[in-house]
Amino acid sequence: MKKSFSRFSAPFTAVLFVSCSAIVAVADPGLFDHSGVQMLAHLTLADFGPQNIYGNDSWGYVSPTGREYVLMGLSDELAVVEITTPTSPVIVGSVPHTHGLWSDVKVFGDHAFVVNEEAGGVQSIDLSGVDAGVVTLDGTFFAGAIPTSHNIAINEASGYAYLCGPAVSGEGIVAIDLSNPVNLTVAGQWSIGIYVHDAQIVSYTDGPYAGREIAFCAAGPDGLYIVDVTDKANMFTVSSITYPNLGYTHQGWLNADRSYFYLNDEEDELFGLVSSTTTRVIDVSDLANPTLASVFTNGVQSIDHNLYIRDGILYESNYTSGLRLFDLRDPAEILNPSEIGYFDTSPAAPVAIAAPAAGIEHADHPDGVGSFQFGGAWNVVPFFPSGVVAVSDLDSGLFILDPSEALKLPNPADLNGDGVVNGADLAILLIEWGNAGASDFNNDGVINGADLAILLTNWG
Repeated sequence: MKKSFSRFSAPFTAVLFVSCSAIVAVADPGLFDHSGVQMLAHLTLADFGPQNIYGNDSWGYVSPTGREYVLMGLSDELAVVEITTPTSPVIVGSVPHTHGLWSDVKVFGDHAFVVNEEAGGVQSIDLSGVDAGVVTLDGTFFAGAIPTSHNIAINEASGYAYLCGPAVSGEGIVAIDLSNPVNLTVAGQWSIGIYVHDAQIVSYTDGPYAGREIAFCAAGPDGLYIVDVTDKANMFTVSSITYPNLGYTHQGWLNADRSYFYLNDEEDELFGLVSSTTTRVIDVSDLANPTLASVFTNGVQSIDHNLYIRDGILYESNYTSGLRLFDLRDPAEILNPSEIGYFDTSPAAPVAIAAPAAGIEHADHPDGVGSFQFGGAWNVVPFFPSGVVAVSDLDSGLFILDPSEALKLPNPADLNGDGVVNGADLAILLIEWGNAGASDFNNDGVINGADLAILLTNWG
């Protein structure tokens, strides 16, 4: 079975140019501030060709043979990059699109679907031949009826895509049937005058919403909207929520059991509503009554942009502070997670960007207010089976990263936190012998031979 990621003109077929030359990592990864995350490779915008002056969105694809690919959004095309050997990425091919800063891509089955906020409708790109170096544009759809969309979200469980911020009356979201990727059709629209910037759509299989398909819609100045999209002809609002210091609800993602929706706001930092990168946690265990569960920050002055959750780790791409990792694995910290690693893709202040004078992302953004700027990390893709992570950067291209060091759980026997269990830790245990303390590894209330055995098992 083909693997993908969890996310009118007549159709035509055209095989695009293929490049088979590998491009390897830059020589000095030390240029980039990082902790617990190592750079494996870096492709600059120049590596993708002089026509591409911005990077933007990204997603991933895994072929039936297990080979891994990054779909890299650029100002003038979508590039397909093989990262099966992550230290030697290969640009396999590309599909051009209308020039623009905003381009978004998601995958269903063996096709990628690309939208653009400038023009061009929805592109359907066949990836079935990518292992042989072939990337094929199967068709361009809705270029007249829905010429632009800010974003595209896909629910792989239902086989529908949802256009976010589409150029249609009432805005909202438009559902697209993906069952035939060479003949896309509109299945329905939710439009109540609310602009949807991005969304995550999931199908519930148990609980009170079993059998329902639910969209969690980041609705800009209107907060989070929860929409039942099960019946495409009758999509309806279940509930909505705003929160203190709301600037612009940009994007978010559910945790594994769908009890919380982690949400980033793109304007709260920009307009001084908060003093540092701030993430909201919305309790959505009752879809009809969402509540603000918590707010957390890493204290860094940067605008947050996109986040995803995999295996209890929240991966957040935050413009000028790059990729940030937060640990949700401890239930006690799920509402206030610790930052466990980062990789800053902006080694210095962002370069000047030939973007609209009003700002990068939305018309009401001033350009470069205070220390918060629009430049740097745009998106993160953390879903590759290999564990590598891809970050697309507006100014600096594509980064292939290894977060494995950050993901290591701390060794409980490393009592002094120096990364190794040795005589120093043994000395701490012996001082605490017969009492309660940090050396009580088995939590039986007393430090004894059982705890010593655990320490010796972890020695070294």
